[in-house]
Amino acid sequence: MSTRLREHKRTALQKSSHDYTVFVNEYFMMRAKIFLDNYSRDVLDLKYYWGRVEFASGRGQIHMHILGIAKNKAYLHEFYHPESEDKKVRVLESYATNVMGMTADIEFDPTRDKYRKNGNTNDSPLGTHFSRCSDPKQDHIHLAQDLMLHKCNDYCLGETNTKKPIQRNCRMGFGTEATPNEGDTPGKDLIPKAQIERDARGIEHLHLPRLGSKWVLQHSKPLLQAWRANADIQLLIYRSDPNIPDIGEIETVSRYCVSYAGKRYKTTRQEINSIQDIIFR
Repeated sequence: MSTRLREHKRTALQKSSHDYTVFVNEYFMMRAKIFLDNYSRDVLDLKYYWGRVEFASGRGQIHMHILGIAKNKAYLHEFYHPESEDKKVRVLESYATNVMGMTADIEFDPTRDKYRKNGNTNDSPLGTHFSRCSDPKQDHIHLAQDLMLHKCNDYCLGETNTKKPIQRNCRMGFGTEATPNEGDTPGKDLIPKAQIERDARGIEHLHLPRLGSKWVLQHSKPLLQAWRANADIQLLIYRSDPNIPDIGEIETVSRYCVSYAGKRYKTTRQEINSIQDIIFR
């Protein structure tokens, strides 16, 4: 198949997904429900889950935010009892890597960029089921390079200001621009061992060892390979006794859910313009 024909088919597929969003939504919901009812319960060991589906503003990709509660809470007790912060980190790291298969460090294929720059998607793993994968390690590397590399832009940095240019800060933790409005952030710091850090909103996050890439998003390897699409994952950290949870931490979970269920990406004026564009099509 010629490069021009492949490009034409890809463009036609993208146009269809935008023109027939109802069908995209129906297919996505069927696939997500089957995946969650089977894989998440049996492999990720989830007892309960809550999800919210949305289309990314301005980009159009359908995706789901999921809050899951594990069946086995033994690791919560293991995390609560040690007084040493280092031991607490080791407990979370063990759960993240052994149960969830999480990682923030992979060795990238140095030849991968050349395929993406030339528009050659023949080697992309996105169109192949994991059951047909001949090299699981290489499959993970290519999936991560195609789906889990962060590139700072207006979405994470905020809108550019040409009148008063300022160095914007990435809300996902990839640093501050070296040059205003250029998106040239340094990426995440490389770290030799896992650690717990508190973000600007006061929420604690587990950061796994990162020795290679400053741009890869922390993710679950088996989840990424099974779902075969972007799959960010985070552990919510609680410091109180699992049997007597602190009311403040319960409130934090509630706020976390509400913030996703009611979040807005656009101003009121931008939303009005978007609705008008749809009406006038």
